[in-house]
Amino acid sequence: MPVRTTLATVAAFAALAAGAAALPNPLVAKLRPVGPHGARGNVTLFRIRSNVDLGLNVRGGWWSGEIELRKGTCAHYAARGRPVGHSEQTAFPHAALRQFVGSVVLLHRTRDLGSPVAGCAEIRAS
Repeated sequence: MPVRTTLATVAAFAALAAGAAALPNPLVAKLRPVGPHGARGNVTLFRIRSNVDLGLNVRGGWWSGEIELRKGTCAHYAARGRPVGHSEQTAFPHAALRQFVGSVVLLHRTRDLGSPVAGCAEIRAS
């Protein structure tokens, strides 16, 4: 009996590993506007060696606000997040794509993280 349990456990871990390997690279999320003058475009997360690069493509002109990562969805996200900066390309050293799944990328109108959100993108596995 313990052998079956062990084999089932090994099979479950193998299925999880196969699912993790199936995560697309890059992950692309649509940037949806928030408010009447919100930002549109896309966010791309791309794994390169041991790093993940976040690329931001905002349509409709140059954008200069702050970028922030939070857990959740665009409708309901965590009260606090991880500031990313204000560059259109940011590198996360020693990161995996999987750790970004279930997060949202928020674009604030200005470089103040307390400013209103202008755009939101949900990072999903599919």
